[in-house]
Order: sequence, then C-alpha cells, then structure tokens
Amino acid sequence: MQASDVRHIVCLSPQQLLTLQAITEPLHWLTRWSSPTGVSIDPDVIDAFASELERTLMDTTCLSSLQFRTDPNNSCRIQYSTDGGLTWSTVWDAGVCMTRHQTNPSISTDIYNDARTEIIDQRTIYSGNITNIYPNWQYEGGGDDQYRDEALCYLIRVFINALCDTAIAAADHSLTEDIWGIITSIAGGLKSGYDIFISLVDDVGEWALLPAVAVAIGKSAWGIYDTLKSVNISHFQDTSAREEVICTIWCAMQGQTPSFALWQNSLEHFAGTENGHEIADVISPLLEDEDAFMTQFLAFGDAITVAKSGVDLGCPCDVEDCPEWWCRHFDFGEGEGNLQGWELDWGHLESFGIHSELYGDVFKGGAHWHIGGMTIEYLKVEVGYNGEGSSPVIELAFYDAENNVLAQNGQTLQGGPVWYTLRPDNPIANVARVAVFVHVNATGSVSFGIYRAQVSGYGSPEPTDGAPC
Repeated sequence: MQASDVRHIVCLSPQQLLTLQAITEPLHWLTRWSSPTGVSIDPDVIDAFASELERTLMDTTCLSSLQFRTDPNNSCRIQYSTDGGLTWSTVWDAGVCMTRHQTNPSISTDIYNDARTEIIDQRTIYSGNITNIYPNWQYEGGGDDQYRDEALCYLIRVFINALCDTAIAAADHSLTEDIWGIITSIAGGLKSGYDIFISLVDDVGEWALLPAVAVAIGKSAWGIYDTLKSVNISHFQDTSAREEVICTIWCAMQGQTPSFALWQNSLEHFAGTENGHEIADVISPLLEDEDAFMTQFLAFGDAITVAKSGVDLGCPCDVEDCPEWWCRHFDFGEGEGNLQGWELDWGHLESFGIHSELYGDVFKGGAHWHIGGMTIEYLKVEVGYNGEGSSPVIELAFYDAENNVLAQNGQTLQGGPVWYTLRPDNPIANVARVAVFVHVNATGSVSFGIYRAQVSGYGSPEPTDGAPC
C-alpha cells in the first residue's frame, strides 16, 4: 500500500461535518490555482480533489472510529474495530453455542451471565416504569417530545428489521439452529442500529447493554423458532410491509411516555397488506416480553440526544398518516328507542323495540348505519329473542358503496339479550355501511329486539352518532 492510498478515520461531530462541507464548497469556484511556490495547478485536479473529499464526507463510515461485526470465524462472537476495520477485537463471546435440544441449558459464559444479571438488576430499578431507569423518556407535552418521537421510531425500526432479518436467516437455513444463533443474529441487527450515533460514545463499555437486549429478545424469539423458519422470505424482505408494522407500532405509542401496556398492544389495530400482516402476526408474540421492552428503551435512550443534535434518524412514519381510531356505542333501549343515526330496514316495523305476535310468517328485517367509506374493525350488537319461530338467525354485515358484501356472518339467536360480533381477521377498508338483520321462520308468537350496538374503526372525521365507547 502506498502512502497516498492510506486513509485515516476521523471522528467528526455533526456540526463539524457541516462546517467542513461548507468550507469545501468554495474550492470549486476559483478558476486559477497555484502552489505556495507559485507553480500553477490544474483547476481540474483541485475540482476532482474537492469532489472526492465531499463524497468521503457523505460516507457515514468516516463519521465513526468504532465499527462492529460478527466474527466471520465464530458466529457467537461480536467484534469491534477502532482503525477502520484493519484490526478487530472481541467485545462479546457467547462461548460454546448450545444445541436446540437443550430445553433448560446452563450456559457458563461470562457474557450470558452478565447479560442476565444486567436484566435482573435493571428490572428491579425499572419496577414497571421506564422513566425509573431512563428519565428522559418522560414526555412533557412539548419541549423535546418531537425528539423522543424520532428516537422511538428509530428504536422500533431497528427492532423490526433485526427480527425480520433473523426470520429470513432462519427460513433460508443460514442461521445456526440454536438459541445462540438467534441471539447472535439479533445482536448483529441491533448493533447496526448503534452505528448512526456510536460516534458520540467514547467507550465501548457504554454498549454493555447490547448483549442484554439481544438475550431478552432472543429468548422470546427462540420460543417461536418453528414459526420463524417457516415464514415466507419474500414477505419479510418487503421494505414497505416492514414499514407498515413499524409505523403501526409508532402511531400507537408516539406522543406518550412509553409503557409496556402501549408496547404489547401496539399491533392490536394493525391494518395493512398481506405481507405486513404476516410480519405483524410473527412479531406480536415478541411484544409480550417486558424484559425486551425494558432493555430496548434503556439501551436506545441516547437516540433522543442524537435526534436533538440534528441527526436525521430516518423515520418512515408521519403522524399525519396515523389512523384515527374511534369506537361508537349506541344504546337503543326498548320500545321506541332513539335510533341515533341508524336507519330501519324492517318492512312494517317502526323501531328497534320488542316486536311481538308475529304469526305464520317468514320475516327478515334489520337496520343499517351509513359511515361513508371508513375502515371497520368490528360490529357488535345485543339482541334479545323469545318465541316459537324456527331457526332464528342474526346476521351482521359490512357493505361497500356499491352494496357489495365485504364481510358477513350469521349466528343462531340464543335467547337474550346476547351480544353477537362480526370481527374479521383484519380490519375491512372502504366500508360504506354496517348492517344487522334478523331472520325468523315464525310458526307462533315471536318477540325480539336490538338493544345496543358498538362499532370500532378508523377514518376521519370521527362519527358523531351514538357516544364514545
């Protein structure tokens, strides 16, 4: 290697980087250059030099003197370099990888034991409140909340990408089929998330929580290994589908001090593509581990400071795109109850109230509520029934603007009052109206009524009929 080919890694702060870029720009402007001894220099040479310098400054690898990788000779080790990758040292050695058949393994490595000790120690301080171990996650209703939102998005993105990449590795059999294969893969994904702000950290020891986070997530992921290795790889490679999941979690949590309850319920209202649903279905069980929640929000808390310094953390989500979930409750009562925006479709009936003395007749009647093209999660109705009619059925349905059925089900009336629910596997988009019908083949006196209803969905503006749930 010639001296001219040697490159030095220099750690720059974001402000220093911007300043140096500003200083470099005027190099392109002058048309004549000369050396200190008066020798003329071709301006094309200067221009090329300036362009190369600018390209180098735009390369994020030159912003950090610290790099990580998985040891190419041992997948159980994480290594770091402080000289641009010329030499590597081990920062985490998981030791001997245990086999998948060790259901109650006893791993005697210092790294694993240290990680578990760290989790237990932090759990004691955490005590159900993330601000006990990282106070800066406390939202203030202004101030630095926008930076907390950016850091939250970054944390979620790193988490989802690490798990998706691990699932792909499990599915294509490039992952060692043991718990340390899972943990090491997740650690590799997580450590890449540190790269954007590692330059602000002076000591590798600052990232001692990396093993703790990987172990906490990895032990849950190991519990669903069979699911991970059977995923559709192309679905998990779909960047847009990943972002659907990332933004659903972010929308459910942004603007609020993070809590485990928000975290574990953040995919409850997921509405996305088929690929997105497969990712969400696999990820959902992993949101149930409180240790994983706790260690992530502690380890990535410094991202708040990074966002505040002006570094773009690359959040793909916008609060303007977050769905506005709503739930409306209707209490019709008995007799001449208030319809509260619903329209009757009962033939000769005039209310939701109890209707008696229906003899020797086949009857189908009901009501519908126009909502104008929103996404509906579920419809619930409370129906009472009493009489001698044969095979009484309650039918719930969603329709589009052209009166096509988008979802429906029929259930046998059970007396009452009883709640009946239509909740598709995924929320249904572009619903123009929801409806409820009663089918009765009456051979004697029949009494029935619809007492209450509840509809959950999202779309703007939120309906005003009924009352909030």
